[in-house]
Amino acid sequence: MKICPYLGLQHDPQTPALFPSERNFCHRTGSPHVILDTHQQSYCLVAEHQTCPIFNKPEVGARREVIQSPAVPAMRPLLEKYRTAFLIILGALFLAGFLFLGWNFRESLALPAAPTALPVVEQPSTPLTQAETPEAASASPAVTPTLSFTPTPTQLLPTETASLTLPVSLETLIGENPSLLIHRVARGESLTSLADRYGTTPEAIQAVNFVMPLPLWLDWLVVIPIDTLDAGDLPRFEVYQVTEDDLSVSSLAETFEVDVSLLAKYNDLQETDLLTNGSWVLVPRTTQ
Repeated sequence: MKICPYLGLQHDPQTPALFPSERNFCHRTGSPHVILDTHQQSYCLVAEHQTCPIFNKPEVGARREVIQSPAVPAMRPLLEKYRTAFLIILGALFLAGFLFLGWNFRESLALPAAPTALPVVEQPSTPLTQAETPEAASASPAVTPTLSFTPTPTQLLPTETASLTLPVSLETLIGENPSLLIHRVARGESLTSLADRYGTTPEAIQAVNFVMPLPLWLDWLVVIPIDTLDAGDLPRFEVYQVTEDDLSVSSLAETFEVDVSLLAKYNDLQETDLLTNGSWVLVPRTTQ
């Protein structure tokens, strides 16, 4: 079979493909051009190439009908040559994106959940009995409360302040018979752990607290009877922080409508003493 001498590969004019292929280029036109498969079959790969219009007259007008557009076909050998590299790069990019999304998803699961704000717990106008208090406390959600203070005589969710002064501060023994202590609940603490630490019982702790959420809330202020196993003869106490200067014990007793002698006794004070701003006080609530 006689093949056109001007038919060859793009960069090897002397070596053509022996079948119609887009790899075959016509070098008769000066710069290589891809020839239509039908033209290759009819002229380039047979002896009739001598009758080829381009072979005899390689002007632009003669080759226009048989030369493929070089824009797209000329790129096909290059794409075939680097197809494997393209696929590897594409696969690597896809894998990197998948790993990145997976890492972000894992990090989002590790983030702590946003805390839920709780309202200030308001105290009822009438005292709670020992039987009513655990039920009301059990219904409270066991989540971290929002800390705030109001000047009204209610059980407050406490926060540390810069103005804590004597006569009473947190974690300080109050009185001698019995000795009481105001404790701020830390993470992981329970009634049982507090009872073991301070030589008392969970029942005794419940008995001396006017409001007792169960399980204990973080940062809740708990009144603890030190080294006391039976607190049945003690009143329930409400923790209050003084918010004004030179507040007298008798004025505070009037505000809470409690016996001033009991208020003075359990806080180891005199009825005429003045309380400083920021002091913590145990307000005795008598129960039936």
